[in-house]
Amino acid sequence: MPCALGGILLAATFALTPPDLCAQPPLRGAIKHRAVAELPLPRDRNSFGIGEQVEFFIDPPNAEGPDAVIAWYVNGAATVDPVVGASTIVTLALAREAGTISVAAARRDAALQVDGQSTGKTEKTDLRDWVRKQAAVFPKVERQPVEGAAPAAIELPKELSAELVRMDHMRKGFDTKLDEVDELGRKLLEKYTDPKERGQIYYWLAHVHGQSGLRKPEKVVEYAKKGLELPIELLQMPTLYCYWGDAVQVARSGAGEPVPARRKWSAVVYLAGLREMLRYPLPHKAPELPAVGRGLVRDGENKVHLRLQAKQIAARRFAEFQREMIWKRDILVGQIAALYRQAPDAPEELRELALGVLRDPRDVERFLRAVKGGSWDP
Repeated sequence: MPCALGGILLAATFALTPPDLCAQPPLRGAIKHRAVAELPLPRDRNSFGIGEQVEFFIDPPNAEGPDAVIAWYVNGAATVDPVVGASTIVTLALAREAGTISVAAARRDAALQVDGQSTGKTEKTDLRDWVRKQAAVFPKVERQPVEGAAPAAIELPKELSAELVRMDHMRKGFDTKLDEVDELGRKLLEKYTDPKERGQIYYWLAHVHGQSGLRKPEKVVEYAKKGLELPIELLQMPTLYCYWGDAVQVARSGAGEPVPARRKWSAVVYLAGLREMLRYPLPHKAPELPAVGRGLVRDGENKVHLRLQAKQIAARRFAEFQREMIWKRDILVGQIAALYRQAPDAPEELRELALGVLRDPRDVERFLRAVKGGSWDP
């Protein structure tokens, strides 16, 4: 129940725009929130339990105008997903004791650079050729297969796990000391050489930067790319692609490049993440979570019961994995849909992007249907 021991209390007042964002246009809309789950409790409450999800949004949704790029960040035991957009989902993490979190959003459409590319006006090029060149450079890594069971987590040395937890605890919203985060990452990368270990270091570097207001989008892109070139956990893969695409949105949103000119740069990244996800068969709708029998069973007391309980736990974990993957898939699609809902309409450009990245015509049609709010059903 919300406010139970170990739960989290969400602050009723939200953080203000940070001082070093004063050059950015202020938010014109109001930040509002509501619980995601339909419970007997009111959705507009301020107290939430561990693991609960809360939607934060700008009201009215179009208050900031078509060229605005809004980044969300949180101070406390929680994460935002996606980072960029007119709305986001805040997921409350496990905390040692009840406390408060603050959630904020800020305009991030300043002139920046990413990968050495200026965010100024770009020359008109053949779209099909451009997509083909972009798709060719995305990481190509064999991920672990999924055969009716949730993939196992990557095992790390205890010392490294503790350091990565410490890195995550360095998150303080827009006040995160990113130079210190980068220095910790540099030391860990010098010490740990196994690809799986390095993949986790890059993932958490991208995560901390991504959850801290995208103040250094070029670093998010760098860490996400390097992480995706290594054997990371499957659920981390779409998260890195989302951070990457969100960072590109921020980096390319400077003066002189309106949404119609810049949106393909982020869309092609989100599509690359979607392409990797479509390698794994997923139901078009999130499955219900199977029940697990209650009660403790001691070894040798009832082997049949033990086997049944183990199967129930495995089935539930697999369903949880599928639900998480479907949620990540929907976020990637939602980021693209948000970009292409803005005027002017460009259905042929979006189709060309999808064909160039996804390639399979059936996947393209399913994607285009999902962008319009349809089902992923084949």
